[in-house]
Amino acid sequence: MSGYTTREVADLVGLTADQVRLFVRQGLLTPARNPRGQYRFDFQDMVLLRTAKGLLESRVSSRRALRALLRVQSDLCHDKGLASVRIFADGDNVLVREDDRLWEAETGQSHFDFDCSAPARPVARIYD
Repeated sequence: MSGYTTREVADLVGLTADQVRLFVRQGLLTPARNPRGQYRFDFQDMVLLRTAKGLLESRVSSRRALRALLRVQSDLCHDKGLASVRIFADGDNVLVREDDRLWEAETGQSHFDFDCSAPARPVARIYD
């Protein structure tokens, strides 16, 4: 059977094995099991755990990170997984970006994205 063990995933992602098992117990992940009953994680599981680690590094509590990830997981269509969206912390908010849409993970409240790295069209130059 292929897949990563709990210890391998924890080491690769940078979480503790206990944190990984907590996310499984809370229903965020449903890894396969080998014949001995040990968890086997796939690449999608690792992406999700990496997202959780990013939230934790942004000082989002593990309880709040889990709640936000579970909410987003339940809100997404069955054909889409959490790996299909970008989930990140912005101050005290956990935000989700899906294509051109931005919303708060826990409440579903839409957010406006005022980030403007380049103007949408050429800007006229103003002279003195």
